[in-house]
Amino acid sequence: YQSVDAHLARATQAKLVDDHAMAIREYRRALSLEDDPHTRKLLAIELAQNGDSDGAIAEFRLAQQGGEPISCPANTPKCEEVLSGISGVNR
Repeated sequence: YQSVDAHLARATQAKLVDDHAMAIREYRRALSLEDDPHTRKLLAIELAQNGDSDGAIAEFRLAQQGGEPISCPANTPKCEEVLSGISGVNR
């Protein structure tokens, strides 16, 4: 299936097995169908966890511009590290 929900479901499944690359691909596919600030935040978190700080910062900023509160889930030190480097972020 190629719906937004199908891509989000596959991203969630990929996250459960720590397959960040697959989760990133699925979030990007979902965003290609529907621009959503929450999905952008989820993509930012995965990018951070995968070591792409610049990509994560860009997605966090887009998510925030769309009205999404910016935060990291528990036990995601790479995400927290990225957020600590962004000035003017509303958490």
